Amino acid sequence: MSKFIKKLFFPNSYIGDFGLCLFLALLIYIVGFLFVFLSEISSSVTGAGIFTVYYVVLFPVFLIPAAFLFFIFLATIRFLKKKKSSSN
Repeated sequence: MSKFIKKLFFPNSYIGDFGLCLFLALLIYIVGFLFVFLSEISSSVTGAGIFTVYYVVLFPVFLIPAAFLFFIFLATIRFLKKKKSSSN
């Protein structure tokens, strides 16, 4: 199990970095949806379901660019580590 977690969160390629970004974005999306959905169930406000629609439609507008920026960050770190190790 430790090797699986290490392989998942410390990938060895750019494709692995991309997969990590997608996995984390999906995880954040699902956890946020559960939070919004459960808070609507517990509230007694009429029309509270519109928040779920807003979340489902608008949150990916924020989440996809954030995941892409995180991928650029990870790819830059990987590139600089390769460049540094090849120069030594």
